[in-house]
Amino acid sequence: MSRLIIVSNRVAMPGKPKVGGLAVGLSEAAARSNGIWVGWSGKVSDSKHTAIRQGDGYTLVSHDLSEKEHETFYNGFSNRCLWPLMHSRADLMVYRPEYIDGYMAVNDRVADTVVHAARKGDRIWVHDFHFLPLARALRERGRDEPIGLFIHVPFPNVDILQTLPNHLDLLRSLASYDLIGFQTHEDMNRFATAAQQLLDARRFKHDVLKFEGRKVQLKHLPIGIDTDRFTRLAETEEARGEVERVTSTLDGRQQVIGVDRLDYSKGLTRRARAFASLLERHPQLRRQVDLLQIAPVSRSDVTAYQDAREELEQLAAQINGEYGDVDWTPVRYVTRTLNRETLAGLYRASAAGLVTPLRDGMNLVAKEYIAAQSPEDPGVLVLSQFAGAAAQMQAAVLVNPYDSCGCADGLLKALQMPLAERKERHAELLRGLQQHDVHWWANAFEEALQSAVDSRQARPLAAASSSPQAA
Repeated sequence: MSRLIIVSNRVAMPGKPKVGGLAVGLSEAAARSNGIWVGWSGKVSDSKHTAIRQGDGYTLVSHDLSEKEHETFYNGFSNRCLWPLMHSRADLMVYRPEYIDGYMAVNDRVADTVVHAARKGDRIWVHDFHFLPLARALRERGRDEPIGLFIHVPFPNVDILQTLPNHLDLLRSLASYDLIGFQTHEDMNRFATAAQQLLDARRFKHDVLKFEGRKVQLKHLPIGIDTDRFTRLAETEEARGEVERVTSTLDGRQQVIGVDRLDYSKGLTRRARAFASLLERHPQLRRQVDLLQIAPVSRSDVTAYQDAREELEQLAAQINGEYGDVDWTPVRYVTRTLNRETLAGLYRASAAGLVTPLRDGMNLVAKEYIAAQSPEDPGVLVLSQFAGAAAQMQAAVLVNPYDSCGCADGLLKALQMPLAERKERHAELLRGLQQHDVHWWANAFEEALQSAVDSRQARPLAAASSSPQAA
């Protein structure tokens, strides 16, 4: 049987709970074929040893990163260059030659690991911006296995992409994949446009590109969560206890919840300003509504993240000082990570979920919030129109995160929405999450990869258009 080899930046370590839908989906995909999962252990050390462990039905191959690799590959090119680039924040990009050298070196190292582990007939599924050139490294090592890439983050417009000094080399390296998956149709089109404009790629039937001498299948496959499992999580004894505890402390007030990594792309300061606008423009809501913002610290050794944290803390203090009272704190701000049961209970206890990233590939918090709600008395999702999830979740209250007053109006609408409308919106959103959950996503990608491989020997297709505007 053909095995699936998964490559991602981090791996789900055996014996530890799998946090989030992605870990669940990938571990199940690997287990179906008794496959292999390759990735970073999360440790920083000078050890070059590769640890091999048994996971839940698959083999886990993990490696440490050295101090230099962590600084150049992870903090450097991945998080100081590609992350801001992909989120259209080229102004925050810090490019240094040693970053790209370290990035390519780790990709080469991981390629060697995969070559050692792979056997003829295996399929390889690569994840995200950490390993854009991995397929090319594997092809250079003589591997001809089917290789697919899923890009979890947004793909930037051509003009943003061109701000990266080595953008052409990275773009060319993507031609070594058989399949590239994207969160949204728009991301897929932005990639195709970049390849057409910058590398003279030809586009066939809207979902196949030919460039650098290879055909690459394109597919937009929005990732989901383990919907039913998260719904059950919200009904556990621990989650119910959290609902009761929060409800008693609210004393009749409505709670708005935001859950995000402390990252500048999440729009946390603009969200806080929108909440302040709500209190300023609607004084009757003071002492009637709280904002609970859970924002675990992320990439704390990257300056842009340090700045984001400092700005958010100052703004929360300012709002509490201006609008709060001795027995009411408008904004509660938590930077530690909470367990899944507690989080599910907090979602269910919240009248509104405020998910307003400035740019996001998908955003699974929006989906978790809906999955956690009680169908009999659901809260309302207020969602950024610039989150990838917005394309699927049209029944949410969609807002522009750059418009503080507009966000405040959307939040007011959510807090005042009649029960019948809340139930109707929730039912529609939940149906979508159940239909396109993480299991559907993993299966759909594997099927698309097989389809891409089957078409390798197909006769040439008539091009839909050589124009960059072909969509």
